[in-house]
Parts: sequence; C-alpha cells; structure tokens
Amino acid sequence: MKLGFPLLLAWLLSPMTVIAADDLPFDRTRINRYSLDGVVRSVAIRQGERIWFGYDLERATPFKVWRAPGERGDSGLKRGYTTKSVGTVLFEDKSKHDWKLRQGDSEHGMKTRYLGCTEGKGYFKFSWEFRHGSRRLKLSERVPIDGDRIVRELRVEGLKSGETLQLPTQAWKTPDGKSVNALSNSKWFRLVLP
Repeated sequence: MKLGFPLLLAWLLSPMTVIAADDLPFDRTRINRYSLDGVVRSVAIRQGERIWFGYDLERATPFKVWRAPGERGDSGLKRGYTTKSVGTVLFEDKSKHDWKLRQGDSEHGMKTRYLGCTEGKGYFKFSWEFRHGSRRLKLSERVPIDGDRIVRELRVEGLKSGETLQLPTQAWKTPDGKSVNALSNSKWFRLVLP
C-alpha cells in the first residue's frame, strides 16, 4: 500500500503526450470533424481554394455546399461553441430524404452506418454501409481536393441485377448536365452542381 500511492501519484503527474496540429491525420484547413450548422454528426471538407462541402454522416450525403468569403478558404468556417458555415450558399438540402433501394417497382428504406473517411492522393474518400434486412450495400464517395467545379464521385457495391440505389436529392448532375437520380452498378459516377 505504501508503494501504491507514490506510483499512482507519479503516473498522474507524468508528462502527458500532447498532439500537435502537425500530428493530426488530416489538414485542418481542408477537413473538419465538427457539428456543423446544427448537424451533430457532420464533416466539412474544402475543395479547391474556397468551396466547402458539409456532409451529414448519418444520411451519407452533403447537406450544404458554400463558397467561403475572401481569398482564404479556411475563412469558410466560424468556430466557437458551435461551428457555422460562412459564405455564399450554393446548395442546401433541407429535405432529410434518405437513400432508397429500388427493387423492381418497390422501394425500401436503408439503415445507414458511417464507416469512415480516408485521404487518398488528391481526394478524401468516405465510406458507408447501407442495410435492408440481410442485404448490405457499400457506398463510397470521393471528393477531389483540388478543382474548379463542385465535384463528387460516387460508387455503390453490392447491387443485384435490376436494382438501383436512389439518391436522396436530384440536384446533382453529370458533367454534361444530365440528371442522375440513381446509381445502378459499381462504376464511379462523377456528379457536379449545375
């Protein structure tokens, strides 16, 4: 007992490792994991110099896209007790619609599970799992870090023949302006805001 207290005290008083901003796995001027604009589970990603995406991780979709004011893109976020987007809103999805699995004439709601975010060469990549009964689908989304257009790339894995995964909103188009309302195979789909 006599040795226990001094060892405990030495452990409590020992220098703790402090993580510096340089040691974080992501560049904080490009990606921020905060509750953004009241969406509790969200991530903000900067694309190019001034465009920001706000992702709702529970819905697996961007809920807001905005242009930061001024020349510095990191001015697109106001941090404090809560984090707020700052700038000109280019897209906002207030619908709360979710992804749907379409099988023939029927549509089914999907349970969504966020799997994580990684940084690849030139992009951030999100992953989600969708479930309906025993069915499991995987959605991947890449957001290029650089670019002069507002771009996202989507791919779904696990669809059977004749099935589609319905997007929550039809605001996004192909680069040549065609509407996209569903993903139908495992190839990458490139979508832009018109």
